[in-house]
Amino acid sequence: MNKIGVGIVGLGGISDFHYDGLINNENVEIRGISDVDGSVLKKRSSEWKVKAYETLEDLLAAKDIDAVHILTPSTLHYAQVTKALEAGKHVLVEKPAAMSPENIRSIESLAKEKNLSCIPCHNHLFSAGIAEAKKYIEEGKLGDIAFSQFFASAVISAKAEDWGWRGSIEKAGGGTLIDSGTHLVYQAVYLFGKAEQVYAVSRKVHCSIEGEDTALVIIRHESGVLSSIIQCWASQDFEHMPEARISGTRGQLSIGNPLYDNRGVYHNGEKIAEGWPIGTTFTKLMANFYEAIVNKTEPIATLQQSYEALRIVQKAYEISAG
Repeated sequence: MNKIGVGIVGLGGISDFHYDGLINNENVEIRGISDVDGSVLKKRSSEWKVKAYETLEDLLAAKDIDAVHILTPSTLHYAQVTKALEAGKHVLVEKPAAMSPENIRSIESLAKEKNLSCIPCHNHLFSAGIAEAKKYIEEGKLGDIAFSQFFASAVISAKAEDWGWRGSIEKAGGGTLIDSGTHLVYQAVYLFGKAEQVYAVSRKVHCSIEGEDTALVIIRHESGVLSSIIQCWASQDFEHMPEARISGTRGQLSIGNPLYDNRGVYHNGEKIAEGWPIGTTFTKLMANFYEAIVNKTEPIATLQQSYEALRIVQKAYEISAG
């Protein structure tokens, strides 16, 4: 079988996880990279021994590249994903896939028209905890789900110069909620479905950024489940808190955060699965994406999840601003 040629656009820190996930995938081969920073592009090209393209357009014109990973600042995603699809490339795009639910629908429609696969990088769906949670919920092992909690917190530099594009609302689209918080929201959507009601508050405590560094979102899903989302860039509480806790009439699941610890998954206090390091979630997501392309099957991470998650985030910003 011919390997799928892959190009990577945007070579910031997240690109290391994508590179590691790709080089161990037998279905693919990295054939090109691009970044607006010429020195970074040259360095990565030398390290990875991959052809460098000075512009996105040059990379998209390459006939040996079949799929593109878009890892650029969030507000660039929609235009770049659209260009990639129009060039006939499959696309994996970092979260959030776009800045509005309407743009997600546009991408979804274009991918369908071109008969191409396009997915968001919802890598936390591939953590040991979420995989177990999906199974336990579907098998009824937790009974009727009453509520869920999703939590992520870390202290990130207070210095404005350390933030790069994430410090700008124009480039990032917001603060911690639309950035790291998207991971928490799409997990809630994946497990419990669409939102019926959304409540939210946010504030800036510590970080020298234009957007918020702390946000609380409460979701009432159409399924009846209540979910709380706490995303914070101003506290080190991750050492004491799981990323997710799901409580039902027959028990509870507690899920460790793959980014910060490896504590695993617990059902009613009993360990049922080891945790996976964060890099493994990227590897598993990419394996699922490229298997779906080869086998023409539905991937686990979808633009429909992106649409619902972004609709919740957008509503949360509207409420917290009011």
